[in-house]
Amino acid sequence: MKNISLNGEPVELTVSIKYIVIDALYINDIRSELGHLNKDDIFDEIRKIVFPYTYNPFAEFVPEGKVFRIDQIKNVDFNKIDVDDIGVFTTDSGVVIFVNKELFLDFVLKFNYDELVDSPTDLLNLDYWNSMIADFNLFDVAIIVSPGINTGADFQGSGIYKL
Repeated sequence: MKNISLNGEPVELTVSIKYIVIDALYINDIRSELGHLNKDDIFDEIRKIVFPYTYNPFAEFVPEGKVFRIDQIKNVDFNKIDVDDIGVFTTDSGVVIFVNKELFLDFVLKFNYDELVDSPTDLLNLDYWNSMIADFNLFDVAIIVSPGINTGADFQGSGIYKL
């Protein structure tokens, strides 16, 4: 078990901790707007100011077990979106990050999507990812890359998903 899933492997999370589940690409947008956001109401501010036209740019998730399997990410039909469901999120890149909610701002300040995907040979720059999360506890952060289409997984890339 590790904190990264490149081919549909499960990741390990901490039971009863609230996670923000968000497209890795969106984190750069949040960081660039951080100076304009009210930190006391940061998550509502992110939804309203950074992503005013995106239904549920991130989800909140509390695992009931320590193993999170990719089959727990379910595709949602656009016409059936419940914008008030905090378990629903959108993704453009198909690279989703789970971050302990209490550490989210620290993660945002440190993370850079461009460096994450800057690898000539792999899907992700694993050296960057490992150095990026070195200051966090192993199960405070996890990353899942969509296994793609024709894999049997609902999580096939960009789209709207529910945990």
